[in-house]
Amino acid sequence: MFHVKHCTGTLVDSCYNTGTITQSAKCTYAGGLIGYYKIAPTEALPMTISNSYNAGTVNAVGNQGGGIIAYTQHYTTIADCYNTGTVTGGFGLGGITANLGSATARMLRCYNTGKISSNKNRAGGLIGWNSSNSTVEDCFNAGEVEITIDPVENANNHNLTDGYSAGGLAGASAASYVRCYNIGTVTGKCRVGGLVGETSKNTTSFTSCYNAGKLVAPVDTCGNIIGINPVNNGRYWTADNKVSGVYYLSQDSVRADTIGSALDSRALAALQLGEGWTSDGYTYPLLADNQPDFARLFAAQVVLSEADAKTGVITGDFHVGMPQGLNWTPSTAYAALFGNEFKWNTAYKGKLTLTANIGTLTKTVELDVDTQATYDGIDDVDAARELQSEQWYTTAGLRIAKPTEHDGQLYIVIRCYTDGTRTTERVLNR
Repeated sequence: MFHVKHCTGTLVDSCYNTGTITQSAKCTYAGGLIGYYKIAPTEALPMTISNSYNAGTVNAVGNQGGGIIAYTQHYTTIADCYNTGTVTGGFGLGGITANLGSATARMLRCYNTGKISSNKNRAGGLIGWNSSNSTVEDCFNAGEVEITIDPVENANNHNLTDGYSAGGLAGASAASYVRCYNIGTVTGKCRVGGLVGETSKNTTSFTSCYNAGKLVAPVDTCGNIIGINPVNNGRYWTADNKVSGVYYLSQDSVRADTIGSALDSRALAALQLGEGWTSDGYTYPLLADNQPDFARLFAAQVVLSEADAKTGVITGDFHVGMPQGLNWTPSTAYAALFGNEFKWNTAYKGKLTLTANIGTLTKTVELDVDTQATYDGIDDVDAARELQSEQWYTTAGLRIAKPTEHDGQLYIVIRCYTDGTRTTERVLNR
């Protein structure tokens, strides 16, 4: 742990931890870099944690553990930080902070990929819990979040005491989330939410957010955005809780949500969320100021035509997401990439493996292909049709002017006709 306690005006910048942090069962607040505060920050002397990360395991045996900081006090900003380490323990576990504990606390451009595992309650990819209307902007979670025990009730009043509140962004939260998303799996048996497990009435809000993470929970105890049913639920959700521009990847096993709009994979990849986001129409929305390579790799999709998406078999050209720095390689030379579109230069039937790579990261997608019907009979098309346009490409996908001399090179030529038909051919220019 970099600091056990911090004081007013503390600046932690460009720091990291790779060691294991373990607290005793009698202690609380374990953080990868910082545990708690000694003197609370003030408006005049705020605290900032920036450009830092944790890759070590945090064992919060005595509750409340965070990958970066355990307890986040007044006038504290956590910016451009990330956690890849596992955070385990009791209640209140978060990939960035256990408790974002003040309305003047902010989390900006942070992300988590570490596993968050609680054997009690309130676990989130970014935040374990908070009861203040803090600000969380341009952040996301890609790590697994889980509550490992069944719900436990108080025998006298039947209130839950354990086994509840897991969320992709936060276990239980009153914060305002702006331009945030979750792609991690969230597991639990009570109040399991794609973004937040348990909300706070009047305060929790979501603006320009989405969930594409998987939920593993009983259907009546979870939601794609929040883990409580907001209908007639004045304890956790009222008309003052605001939602704007919120979406989720539809899942058959999750109850029908009244918060957010359901999208299939094709629609989510085409979604344009506006300022602060980037998308090429075939990639899940990425944060303009927070998109590490692994996020780009996950977001890049293979998008089939609507008809092919229903059958799962490619019968014609198709598109792929191309975030900056990412490349796709097909397993056959019969398909060539032009911009975002893979085009076939001849009939093909069989398996197609696409490999996407960015930096040192790769992923593969295996597809079934049968383009024979598309290309059979091309030579029999009415000869009376007129050529409308002709485009020449190198085999590497670079568009060029039609060669004026015979150079013996192989090209791909796309011809469009006035009757709406199109042909794609390999031409040996000799």
